[in-house]
Amino acid sequence: MSQADVAASNPFRRRLRRKDVTFKTKVRGANNEGKDNNSGNTDFALNDDYLWISYDFSIPLAWITDVGDLGPGFMVSWENPFEHVEEAAAFCVRTFFGYNRKRRDELVRRVREASQRAHTRPQPTVAAAAATIPRCQSCGATSPHQYDFQWMFSVGHLLMSKPDRRLLCPSHARWRARLVFASNLITSNLGFGFFISPIINLANVKEARKAGALGRFEAAFWITLGFFPYALIAWMLAWVVWYVIHF
Repeated sequence: MSQADVAASNPFRRRLRRKDVTFKTKVRGANNEGKDNNSGNTDFALNDDYLWISYDFSIPLAWITDVGDLGPGFMVSWENPFEHVEEAAAFCVRTFFGYNRKRRDELVRRVREASQRAHTRPQPTVAAAAATIPRCQSCGATSPHQYDFQWMFSVGHLLMSKPDRRLLCPSHARWRARLVFASNLITSNLGFGFFISPIINLANVKEARKAGALGRFEAAFWITLGFFPYALIAWMLAWVVWYVIHF
């Protein structure tokens, strides 16, 4: 198996390229009531084999189990053969004052019809192979684990985040986790995102601890660094209180 084949062996991480899709738009993430969860816009695209719910988060259409309305938004559910669970993601289409339900109905129809067609055809080679013998997308080792990291970027009022789902062996998961930790420490604390960046960092550390990808000492180190913004806020509040009391 070539390095390119190994890198492309994760069906949840097919890169979204305009030339490869038949439909592409933007939607917003939604909560469990189908309402905007303020996570911002995300790519939503289709071709004959995959649905993209983010630039680099793809779902084989043959794995989709349900598509339907959820309040003013909609939900897509799919089977995850690596974790043996059913997963789901919710979205909505905003207008200035509310939600565009007509556009929502069109998207539900598109995904439902594409999924139904996909169930009548053989699965894409990557999806079929991954479901049978999962491999680390970095080295090709069998029996990898799924890791769901979260990448974050914040400058001033701008806040963006996206899922970073990887199929990795513990060794490569360790290095991917370190890269995500370091990147988030720099890119997520340049704006108002520093209020939530420690929480995302803690979730990433817990994810890296899965299957022993990260030791306790290193996990504690990254958690400590991740909570630095809260420590800084606490220090500033303490300084203000001290100043008010003494002056």
